[in-house]
Amino acid sequence: MVHRNTHTANTHNEFGKIPDKTPTNKQSEVYTIAITGNKITRNWWGMAWQNKILSYSDYANRLPRARSYVRTGKVQELTVMPNCVTAKVKGSHEHSYNVTITIDPLSKEAKSQLISLFTEHISSMHELLTGAFPKSFADELLGGAHPLFPTDTELHLQCTCPDWACLCKHVGAVLYGIGVVFDSNPSMFFTLRDLKLSNLMQSTIDEHLDFYLEKAALKSTRHIDENTITSIFGEL
Repeated sequence: MVHRNTHTANTHNEFGKIPDKTPTNKQSEVYTIAITGNKITRNWWGMAWQNKILSYSDYANRLPRARSYVRTGKVQELTVMPNCVTAKVKGSHEHSYNVTITIDPLSKEAKSQLISLFTEHISSMHELLTGAFPKSFADELLGGAHPLFPTDTELHLQCTCPDWACLCKHVGAVLYGIGVVFDSNPSMFFTLRDLKLSNLMQSTIDEHLDFYLEKAALKSTRHIDENTITSIFGEL
């Protein structure tokens, strides 16, 4: 579960709705993470993010402690921006540390390829945000020629704690917290990857519209001739 901090002056949308504007440093969604139940994430986007970070072999030894931190509400003021996430994480002695996670931006080529991929496989916003799409499409997002999910080398991690490790428990907790945000509000994944949902879906709409307009221009072979109509309804 994620809670938006109500002390900010920003305008917030309800979960599941798409933000009108891509968050910037002046206008962004701010979350406090709280976990209820056994699972940290439950929906496709949150689970996909969580599984991706678990696949990073160098992170394996640090993530168990991080899970404890995210479950006990230590991740606060988590803000998702294009190619960057910041958060405050309470340490074991209630001292808060600042965490910054940056992601290498997608190239123009990758964005172009991804738009084509979305156009080919996605027909509605609901389908996209709920993860109700073909497995082949999911596989492309996770590990295709231009994956939408970052590799471990594309992530850059910083924390103000004294731990010398690149992935301390505070950073790990924020990585989990990001998945929790995506679980409740998948549109924030596209904010992080600096992709506008409106652009992705407009390409899809245009593609489908062109298809249906082409079909509309073709003369249908499914028609009833005049004699058949007369035999059914009589003289009109």
